[in-house]
Amino acid sequence: MLARTTTLYVLLEEYPFLEDYLVAFHQTFQRLEQPEQGRTWARMVTLGELATAMNLPWLELLREIQGEVRRVVGVAPAIVGDTAGVAADARFGGDLRAIVREMEGGAPLDELAQRLDGLTRGLDAEGVAVLARELDLTSAVSAEAMVRAAGQPMEGPAARVSLHPGHPVRSLQREGERLAGLAGHVEELVDGLGSPPEVVRWREVRSALESLLARLGELERQARRLRLAWYATLASRGSRSVTGLVDGELGEAIDAIRRLRAAAARDDANFVAANARQAVERVRRTLAAEEELLIPAALRSLDDDDWEAVAEQERVVGWALAPDQAL
Repeated sequence: MLARTTTLYVLLEEYPFLEDYLVAFHQTFQRLEQPEQGRTWARMVTLGELATAMNLPWLELLREIQGEVRRVVGVAPAIVGDTAGVAADARFGGDLRAIVREMEGGAPLDELAQRLDGLTRGLDAEGVAVLARELDLTSAVSAEAMVRAAGQPMEGPAARVSLHPGHPVRSLQREGERLAGLAGHVEELVDGLGSPPEVVRWREVRSALESLLARLGELERQARRLRLAWYATLASRGSRSVTGLVDGELGEAIDAIRRLRAAAARDDANFVAANARQAVERVRRTLAAEEELLIPAALRSLDDDDWEAVAEQERVVGWALAPDQAL
Protein backbone atom coordinates (compact mmCIF):
# COMPACT_ATOMS: atom_id res chain seq x y z
CA MET A 1 0.00 0.00 0.00
CA LEU A 2 0.97 3.62 -0.50
CA ALA A 3 0.67 6.30 2.19
CA ARG A 4 1.69 9.93 2.29
CA THR A 5 4.04 9.09 5.20
CA THR A 6 5.77 6.31 3.25
CA THR A 7 9.39 7.27 2.73
CA LEU A 8 10.79 7.42 -0.77
CA TYR A 9 13.35 4.79 0.27
CA VAL A 10 10.63 2.30 1.26
CA LEU A 11 8.81 2.98 -2.00
CA LEU A 12 11.92 2.30 -4.11
CA GLU A 13 12.81 -0.80 -2.11
CA GLU A 14 9.38 -2.21 -3.01
CA TYR A 15 9.30 -0.89 -6.61
CA PRO A 16 12.88 -0.18 -7.77
CA PHE A 17 11.72 0.42 -11.35
CA LEU A 18 10.05 3.64 -10.17
CA GLU A 19 13.38 5.46 -9.84
CA ASP A 20 13.73 6.21 -13.56
CA TYR A 21 10.05 7.11 -13.78
CA LEU A 22 10.25 9.58 -10.88
CA VAL A 23 13.44 11.24 -12.14
CA ALA A 24 11.68 11.88 -15.44
CA PHE A 25 8.43 12.85 -13.71
CA HIS A 26 9.79 15.86 -11.79
CA GLN A 27 13.12 17.57 -11.20
CA THR A 28 12.71 17.12 -7.44
CA PHE A 29 13.66 13.46 -7.88
CA GLN A 30 16.90 14.22 -9.71
CA ARG A 31 18.71 13.94 -6.37
CA LEU A 32 18.32 10.18 -6.78
CA GLU A 33 20.94 10.35 -9.54
CA GLN A 34 23.57 10.95 -6.84
CA PRO A 35 23.93 7.39 -5.47
CA GLU A 36 25.01 7.91 -1.85
CA GLN A 37 23.47 11.32 -1.13
CA GLY A 38 20.33 10.34 -3.01
CA ARG A 39 19.75 7.22 -0.93
CA THR A 40 20.28 9.10 2.32
CA TRP A 41 17.81 11.75 1.20
CA ALA A 42 15.31 9.07 0.16
CA ARG A 43 15.40 7.58 3.65
CA MET A 44 14.44 10.93 5.17
CA VAL A 45 11.75 12.30 2.88
CA THR A 46 8.13 11.12 2.74
CA LEU A 47 5.83 11.11 -0.28
CA GLY A 48 3.68 13.75 1.38
CA GLU A 49 6.67 16.04 1.84
CA LEU A 50 7.68 15.50 -1.77
CA ALA A 51 4.18 16.41 -2.94
CA THR A 52 4.37 19.66 -0.95
CA ALA A 53 7.76 20.47 -2.48
CA MET A 54 6.30 19.84 -5.94
CA ASN A 55 3.20 21.93 -5.17
CA LEU A 56 0.98 18.90 -5.78
CA PRO A 57 -1.83 17.46 -3.65
CA TRP A 58 -0.32 14.40 -2.00
CA LEU A 59 -3.12 12.18 -3.26
CA GLU A 60 -2.39 13.26 -6.85
CA LEU A 61 1.25 12.23 -6.52
CA LEU A 62 0.33 8.88 -4.99
CA ARG A 63 -2.17 8.21 -7.76
CA GLU A 64 0.52 8.94 -10.37
CA ILE A 65 2.78 6.42 -8.67
CA GLN A 66 -0.09 3.97 -8.36
CA GLY A 67 -0.77 4.23 -12.08
CA GLU A 68 2.85 3.53 -13.00
CA VAL A 69 3.00 0.49 -10.74
CA ARG A 70 -0.20 -0.81 -12.32
CA ARG A 71 1.27 -0.29 -15.80
CA VAL A 72 4.45 -2.22 -14.99
CA VAL A 73 3.28 -5.05 -12.74
CA GLY A 74 -0.40 -5.21 -13.59
CA VAL A 75 -1.65 -4.72 -10.03
CA ALA A 76 -2.13 -1.32 -8.40
CA PRO A 77 -1.24 -0.85 -4.72
CA ALA A 78 -4.00 0.66 -2.60
CA ILE A 79 -3.60 4.21 -1.27
CA VAL A 80 -4.21 4.76 2.42
CA GLY A 81 -6.49 7.77 2.78
CA ASP A 82 -7.99 7.50 -0.69
CA THR A 83 -11.75 7.38 -0.33
CA ALA A 84 -11.80 4.73 -3.04
CA GLY A 85 -9.33 2.59 -1.11
CA VAL A 86 -9.21 0.32 1.86
CA ALA A 87 -9.83 3.03 4.45
CA ALA A 88 -13.37 3.35 3.18
CA ASP A 89 -14.09 -0.38 3.55
CA ALA A 90 -16.57 -0.61 6.43
CA ARG A 91 -15.78 -4.27 7.12
CA PHE A 92 -12.06 -3.59 7.20
CA GLY A 93 -12.56 -0.65 9.55
CA GLY A 94 -14.87 -2.72 11.72
CA ASP A 95 -12.20 -5.39 12.13
CA LEU A 96 -9.65 -2.80 13.17
CA ARG A 97 -12.03 -1.18 15.63
CA ALA A 98 -12.75 -4.58 17.17
CA ILE A 99 -9.02 -4.96 17.81
CA VAL A 100 -8.94 -1.52 19.43
CA ARG A 101 -11.88 -2.39 21.71
CA GLU A 102 -10.11 -5.54 22.84
CA MET A 103 -6.95 -3.53 23.46
CA GLU A 104 -8.93 -1.07 25.60
CA GLY A 105 -10.16 -4.07 27.55
CA GLY A 106 -6.62 -5.20 28.33
CA ALA A 107 -6.23 -8.08 25.88
CA PRO A 108 -2.62 -9.32 25.42
CA LEU A 109 -0.81 -7.18 22.88
CA ASP A 110 1.10 -10.10 21.36
CA GLU A 111 -2.14 -11.76 20.24
CA LEU A 112 -3.64 -8.49 18.97
CA ALA A 113 -0.42 -7.65 17.15
CA GLN A 114 -0.59 -10.91 15.20
CA ARG A 115 -4.18 -10.19 14.17
CA LEU A 116 -3.38 -6.60 13.25
CA ASP A 117 -0.34 -7.66 11.23
CA GLY A 118 -2.48 -10.16 9.34
CA LEU A 119 -5.16 -7.58 8.66
CA THR A 120 -2.73 -4.91 7.48
CA ARG A 121 -0.35 -7.18 5.59
CA GLY A 122 1.48 -5.22 2.93
CA LEU A 123 1.52 -1.97 4.93
CA ASP A 124 4.68 -0.63 6.52
CA ALA A 125 4.57 0.94 9.99
CA GLU A 126 3.80 4.38 8.57
CA GLY A 127 0.94 2.97 6.54
CA VAL A 128 -0.55 1.31 9.63
CA ALA A 129 -0.33 4.63 11.47
CA VAL A 130 -1.96 6.61 8.65
CA LEU A 131 -4.72 4.04 8.30
CA ALA A 132 -5.36 4.21 12.04
CA ARG A 133 -5.68 8.00 11.85
CA GLU A 134 -8.01 7.76 8.85
CA LEU A 135 -10.31 5.50 10.84
CA ASP A 136 -10.01 7.62 14.03
CA LEU A 137 -8.44 4.70 15.84
CA THR A 138 -5.58 6.49 17.55
CA SER A 139 -7.94 8.84 19.37
CA ALA A 140 -9.70 5.77 20.76
CA VAL A 141 -6.57 4.24 22.22
CA SER A 142 -5.15 5.85 25.34
CA ALA A 143 -1.53 5.41 26.35
CA GLU A 144 -2.78 3.65 29.48
CA ALA A 145 -4.74 1.16 27.36
CA MET A 146 -1.69 0.43 25.24
CA VAL A 147 0.35 -0.13 28.38
CA ARG A 148 -2.27 -2.49 29.81
CA ALA A 149 -2.35 -4.37 26.53
CA ALA A 150 1.42 -4.68 26.59
CA GLY A 151 1.27 -6.02 30.15
CA GLN A 152 3.75 -3.40 31.36
CA PRO A 153 3.53 -1.27 34.52
CA MET A 154 3.30 2.49 34.07
CA GLU A 155 6.36 3.31 36.15
CA GLY A 156 8.73 2.71 33.24
CA PRO A 157 10.04 -0.84 32.77
CA ALA A 158 12.95 0.23 30.57
CA ALA A 159 14.36 2.35 33.39
CA ARG A 160 15.25 -0.85 35.29
CA VAL A 161 17.23 -2.33 32.41
CA SER A 162 20.99 -1.79 32.51
CA LEU A 163 22.05 -0.19 29.24
CA HIS A 164 25.08 1.73 28.03
CA PRO A 165 24.50 5.54 28.16
CA GLY A 166 24.90 5.71 24.38
CA HIS A 167 22.35 2.97 23.69
CA PRO A 168 19.48 4.07 21.37
CA VAL A 169 16.98 3.45 24.17
CA ARG A 170 18.85 5.80 26.48
CA SER A 171 19.04 8.45 23.75
CA LEU A 172 15.29 8.20 23.12
CA GLN A 173 14.57 8.41 26.85
CA ARG A 174 16.75 11.52 27.26
CA GLU A 175 15.01 13.15 24.33
CA GLY A 176 11.65 12.22 25.83
CA GLU A 177 12.55 13.87 29.12
CA ARG A 178 13.51 17.08 27.37
CA LEU A 179 10.38 17.10 25.22
CA ALA A 180 8.25 16.52 28.31
CA GLY A 181 9.93 19.51 29.96
CA LEU A 182 9.25 21.70 26.92
CA ALA A 183 5.62 20.61 26.88
CA GLY A 184 5.32 21.49 30.55
CA HIS A 185 6.70 24.99 29.91
CA VAL A 186 4.17 25.51 27.11
CA GLU A 187 1.39 24.51 29.48
CA GLU A 188 2.63 26.93 32.15
CA LEU A 189 2.71 29.86 29.72
CA VAL A 190 -0.76 29.11 28.37
CA ASP A 191 -2.19 28.71 31.87
CA GLY A 192 -1.05 32.25 32.60
CA LEU A 193 -2.84 33.76 29.61
CA GLY A 194 -6.28 33.69 31.17
CA SER A 195 -9.60 32.94 29.47
CA PRO A 196 -10.12 34.77 27.22
CA PRO A 197 -6.39 35.44 26.83
CA GLU A 198 -5.23 38.83 28.10
CA VAL A 199 -3.72 40.93 25.31
CA VAL A 200 -0.88 42.30 27.43
CA ARG A 201 0.06 38.89 28.77
CA TRP A 202 -0.04 37.41 25.26
CA ARG A 203 2.40 40.06 24.05
CA GLU A 204 4.71 39.20 26.94
CA VAL A 205 4.82 35.45 26.36
CA ARG A 206 4.30 35.11 22.61
CA SER A 207 8.00 35.11 21.72
CA ALA A 208 8.89 32.56 24.41
CA LEU A 209 5.95 30.40 23.39
CA GLU A 210 6.96 30.44 19.72
CA SER A 211 10.48 29.38 20.70
CA LEU A 212 9.16 26.47 22.78
CA LEU A 213 6.84 25.33 19.99
CA ALA A 214 9.69 25.48 17.49
CA ARG A 215 11.74 23.19 19.73
CA LEU A 216 8.78 20.84 20.13
CA GLY A 217 8.69 20.75 16.34
CA GLU A 218 11.73 18.48 16.61
CA LEU A 219 9.16 15.71 17.05
CA GLU A 220 9.15 15.67 13.24
CA ARG A 221 12.83 14.81 13.20
CA GLN A 222 12.25 12.16 15.84
CA ALA A 223 9.53 10.63 13.66
CA ARG A 224 11.91 10.38 10.71
CA ARG A 225 14.58 8.82 12.88
CA LEU A 226 12.23 6.23 14.35
CA ARG A 227 10.87 5.35 10.91
CA LEU A 228 14.37 5.03 9.53
CA ALA A 229 16.15 3.26 12.38
CA TRP A 230 13.65 1.57 14.69
CA TYR A 231 10.53 0.63 12.76
CA ALA A 232 12.08 -1.41 9.97
CA THR A 233 14.12 -3.47 12.45
CA LEU A 234 11.15 -4.02 14.73
CA ALA A 235 8.93 -4.95 11.79
CA SER A 236 11.39 -7.68 10.86
CA ARG A 237 10.95 -9.04 14.39
CA GLY A 238 7.15 -9.10 14.23
CA SER A 239 6.34 -5.79 15.93
CA ARG A 240 5.01 -3.81 12.97
CA SER A 241 1.64 -3.16 14.60
CA VAL A 242 3.30 -1.77 17.73
CA THR A 243 5.28 0.72 15.68
CA GLY A 244 2.12 1.64 13.77
CA LEU A 245 0.25 2.51 16.95
CA VAL A 246 3.15 4.53 18.36
CA ASP A 247 3.63 6.31 15.05
CA GLY A 248 -0.07 7.18 15.04
CA GLU A 249 0.33 8.94 18.38
CA LEU A 250 3.47 10.68 17.14
CA GLY A 251 1.72 11.87 13.98
CA GLU A 252 -1.17 13.35 15.98
CA ALA A 253 1.26 15.20 18.27
CA ILE A 254 3.20 16.59 15.30
CA ASP A 255 0.01 17.84 13.64
CA ALA A 256 -1.14 19.50 16.87
CA ILE A 257 2.18 21.30 17.37
CA ARG A 258 2.21 22.44 13.73
CA ARG A 259 -1.24 24.00 14.17
CA LEU A 260 -0.12 25.81 17.33
CA ARG A 261 3.01 27.14 15.64
CA ALA A 262 0.97 28.45 12.72
CA ALA A 263 -1.51 30.11 15.09
CA ALA A 264 1.23 31.77 17.14
CA ALA A 265 2.88 33.03 13.93
CA ARG A 266 -0.36 34.69 12.81
CA ASP A 267 -0.86 36.20 16.31
CA ASP A 268 -3.97 34.12 17.04
CA ALA A 269 -3.94 34.07 20.84
CA ASN A 270 -7.44 32.63 21.06
CA PHE A 271 -6.55 29.53 19.03
CA VAL A 272 -3.38 28.96 21.05
CA ALA A 273 -5.21 29.33 24.37
CA ALA A 274 -8.00 26.99 23.26
CA ASN A 275 -5.82 24.24 21.77
CA ALA A 276 -2.47 24.26 23.57
CA ARG A 277 -3.49 21.95 26.40
CA GLN A 278 -4.75 19.34 23.96
CA ALA A 279 -1.51 19.57 21.99
CA VAL A 280 0.53 19.16 25.16
CA GLU A 281 -1.53 16.12 26.11
CA ARG A 282 -0.84 14.59 22.68
CA VAL A 283 2.89 15.09 23.21
CA ARG A 284 2.64 13.39 26.58
CA ARG A 285 0.63 10.50 25.11
CA THR A 286 3.33 10.07 22.48
CA LEU A 287 6.11 10.00 25.05
CA ALA A 288 4.15 7.53 27.18
CA ALA A 289 3.62 5.28 24.16
CA GLU A 290 7.34 5.37 23.36
CA GLU A 291 8.38 4.66 26.95
CA GLU A 292 5.73 2.09 27.82
CA LEU A 293 5.09 0.37 24.49
CA LEU A 294 7.81 0.96 21.89
CA ILE A 295 10.82 0.58 24.17
CA PRO A 296 9.59 -2.59 25.92
CA ALA A 297 8.73 -4.15 22.56
CA ALA A 298 12.19 -3.28 21.24
CA LEU A 299 13.97 -4.60 24.31
CA ARG A 300 12.05 -7.86 24.05
CA SER A 301 12.57 -8.30 20.31
CA LEU A 302 16.00 -6.95 19.34
CA ASP A 303 19.39 -8.50 19.98
CA ASP A 304 22.78 -6.79 20.12
CA ASP A 305 23.29 -6.96 16.36
CA ASP A 306 19.88 -5.36 15.82
CA TRP A 307 20.72 -2.52 18.19
CA GLU A 308 24.01 -1.93 16.36
CA ALA A 309 22.02 -1.60 13.14
CA VAL A 310 19.55 0.79 14.79
CA ALA A 311 22.36 2.96 16.15
CA GLU A 312 24.07 3.10 12.75
CA GLN A 313 20.86 4.13 10.99
CA GLU A 314 20.11 6.78 13.62
CA ARG A 315 23.36 8.52 12.77
CA VAL A 316 22.08 9.10 9.23
CA VAL A 317 19.40 11.46 10.57
CA GLY A 318 21.00 12.49 13.87
CA TRP A 319 19.59 13.43 17.23
CA ALA A 320 17.79 16.71 17.68
CA LEU A 321 17.86 17.25 21.43
CA ALA A 322 20.35 14.74 22.82
CA PRO A 323 24.02 14.46 21.88
CA ASP A 324 24.95 11.63 19.55
CA GLN A 325 26.95 8.95 21.34
CA ALA A 326 28.48 5.68 20.28
CA LEU A 327 26.62 2.51 21.14
